[in-house]
Parts: sequence; structure tokens; C-alpha cells
Amino acid sequence: MGFSFTSFVFETVNFVVLVWLLTRLVYRPLKKSIEERKVAQEKLLLAARTKSEEAERALEDLRKKQKELDELRERVMREAAEDAAAQRARLLAEAQEDAAAARAQGKKLLESEHLAAEAAVRELAIEESTRIAARLLAELSPRALDDALIDRLAQAIRTDAAPLEKRDGRRGRPAVDLRFARPPQDGDVDRLRRAFTEALGIEPDISSSEDASLVAGVVATVGAHVLDASISGNLAVLAERARELTERRALDA
Repeated sequence: MGFSFTSFVFETVNFVVLVWLLTRLVYRPLKKSIEERKVAQEKLLLAARTKSEEAERALEDLRKKQKELDELRERVMREAAEDAAAQRARLLAEAQEDAAAARAQGKKLLESEHLAAEAAVRELAIEESTRIAARLLAELSPRALDDALIDRLAQAIRTDAAPLEKRDGRRGRPAVDLRFARPPQDGDVDRLRRAFTEALGIEPDISSSEDASLVAGVVATVGAHVLDASISGNLAVLAERARELTERRALDA
């Protein structure tokens, strides 16, 4: 078969037209589509990279916050433990102080009760010894005891009349009240009357009565002045001195 120029030209034109058509209808749209898809992929990759970076930053922030929360929890627990320890130590110290105060108060109370018991025993001993002494004195020789006490009162009136004059300086006859432990015998009132008359310079107006609680002796009252020559009065003075002596010894001990 021979070469045909016309056929060659025709085929060449057809090839050119085909290439043009392919370029115009297929290659350019395909290239454009590929480029668009490439751009879209790049955008997607960029967006994904941005999202990933944001996620990394969020994760890092979350880790930092978690670390801060852990540190805060540890600090709170440590401070709570320290506060609890301090509170426990304070309560223990207060409990020890309260216990020491309670022991001191109990010791003081025991000492007070002991002192009160000793004082009660001393008082009972003094009262009992006073009562026994009064009974014994009354049983020994009541008449002789009355005479001795009346003589003692008369002597005291004669030797110390100044208080009577000062306390009873009224005009007229002074009033004298005599209380005897038992009914006075003849001459008892007269002895005391003479003593008062010598002391006051005037005969007094005397009244007498009985008081068994005196045990023995007599008590004379001139106005506000009392002259006690009775067993009960003397024993009361002795008991008071005994109380003062025992209290002084207790304080010294």
C-alpha cells in the first residue's frame, strides 16, 4: 500500500483535534479537579493539623490543670493533716492541763477535807474534855468550889473597881444581877454585896437567880459589865485558848 499524503494530513488533523478535545474536555477538567482536590486535601490536612495542635494544647492544659489539682489536693491534705495534728496536740495539752487542774483541785479538796476533819476532831475533843472537866469539878466538892469562886469574884470586885465605875456611872443605887449555879447559902449574897459596896462606894440593889448551866460559881452583871466566876465560863475560856493553840500548831505544821 502506498503513502497517501492526504490520508497523513487527515490523520494528523484528527490526532490534533483529538488531542485538543482531550485537552479541552478531559485533561484540563481532570487537572483542575486534581488541583482542587489537592487544595482541598491540603486544607483538610491544615485543618487536621490545626485541630491536632489545638487538641495537643488542650491536652497540655488539661495535664497542667490536673497537675495543679494534684498539687492543690496534696497541699490541702497536708494542711489538713497539720491542722489535725495541731488540733490534736492542743486538745491533748488542754486535756493534760485539765487533768492537772483536776488533780490539784482534788488534792486541795482532800487537804481541805483533811483539815476540816482534823478541826472537827479537835473541836469534839475540846468540847468533850470541857464537858468531862465540868462534870468532874461539879462532882468533887461543889460547895467548896462555890465558896472558892465566890471569894474569887469578891476579890476581883475589890481589886478592879474602875471598870465598874466607868461603865455604870449613873446616879442612885446601881443594879447588880447575881446568877448562882445552885441556891446560894447564907452569907453568899452578903459577901458579894459588901464587895460591891466597897468598890462602888454605895450599896447596890442586888437581885439573884439560879442557873444550873454554870456548873459551879456565880456570874455578876453590873449594867453592861459581866464578871464571870463560874466553871462554865472558865472552861469556855480554856476551850477557846485550846482552839487557838491547836489552830496555831496546825498552821505551823
